[in-house]
Amino acid sequence: MSSDADNYNEILGLFRAQYLKSNLKNKNLNKGAGGPCGFDGAPPCDIETVVITIGGGGGGGSLPPGGGWVPPGGCGPYEDCLHNPDAGGTAGSGDNPNNNPNINPCDKTKSNLENPNIKAKITELKAQSTQGGEKGVMFKADGTPSATIPGGDHNVGFGDKTGYQGGYHNHTPSGIPMLSPPDIEQLLQFALAQGNGNPTNASNAYLGMVAPNGMHYVILFNGTYNDALVTFSQQDLDDHVTRYQTRYGMFKPSTPEGYEKLFFKSLNDMGLNGKVTLQRIESDGTIKTVTKNDNGTTTAIPCL
Repeated sequence: MSSDADNYNEILGLFRAQYLKSNLKNKNLNKGAGGPCGFDGAPPCDIETVVITIGGGGGGGSLPPGGGWVPPGGCGPYEDCLHNPDAGGTAGSGDNPNNNPNINPCDKTKSNLENPNIKAKITELKAQSTQGGEKGVMFKADGTPSATIPGGDHNVGFGDKTGYQGGYHNHTPSGIPMLSPPDIEQLLQFALAQGNGNPTNASNAYLGMVAPNGMHYVILFNGTYNDALVTFSQQDLDDHVTRYQTRYGMFKPSTPEGYEKLFFKSLNDMGLNGKVTLQRIESDGTIKTVTKNDNGTTTAIPCL
């Protein structure tokens, strides 16, 4: 049993104590009425009802197969269901899996890409990516879009993100087809917009980018609300952009792997290693989670 599930041991201990107590009581009661029970050669005693609150199961001590959507009111894997029976599950999620912080990044993005409202806006932004100028759209948890937001040649400001879970924008033929430091900073703002009533709500935030030649990436926040509180001044962002553009000019990436290395360099510069998940969406719709290897290369792992 996982060391993270000590509360399960406590629950099982309570069950054991209740069983012994009930068994002993029934043995005594049945000596005179109905015959003995629970002794060698005698039928077992019935025990009183014992209610055990236990978290959703999961393979390998992690999330359940299929992404870990825990029904509302449930308790997530290895949550302390004994002392906090409302842990996990709901967190203000209603009936929408996209509101559930336990959903894994693959299922989260798959759900978004299958949402007809989000699909329509992504198609619109892909068309815009072959033109000049950036545009953006924000989405609520159910996929309801904002009005399309006009931007500049190589930037778009999403503005007030209250009520929105994430957004998408396009890059252009003359831009770099990868999420930039200002894009990463926008993701943090979406994370903070989820509120701090439950710190895990911040992990619902995402930001997508489409660019010419089929380039399509999504970043998802996987930290807590406090992790998203890091701030960058305009000078900080300008410095990060300068390094980003300098590396682009030096290395001239021409493959997805090259652009992904550029992204992870910026993520490291911003002190956000391990707090952001990068996904590549192939032209056939395959979602791949991109990880950085110790030697600086990247590996794209297809979602199942």
